Amino acid sequence: APVAGKPVWIPNDHSEQHILLDDNIHNSEKRGIASARRQDKPGSPFRTLTPKEILEEQGRHLIRVPAVQPILNPNWFVEQIDRAQDRVQGSKAKKFDG
Repeated sequence: APVAGKPVWIPNDHSEQHILLDDNIHNSEKRGIASARRQDKPGSPFRTLTPKEILEEQGRHLIRVPAVQPILNPNWFVEQIDRAQDRVQGSKAKKFDG
């Protein structure tokens, strides 16, 4: 269940970007290791995301680590974090533009 997974905190103001890198992150609503929690408004409590919402955070706050890729590419982790930061920045820009 998402409530019992590894916590990932998503603040409303995106002042921090928590990222969970794990080999057990799956593209499935029924299987997952993460329990993402989002703050919907400044000062509001964090709420546990639904399995569908957790899937939407893949690539931004949740990154699946393939078994071999990080071994073959020593920069793999840094590249993934850079991409995740770019995705969050893009989401923030869309939020303010639209």
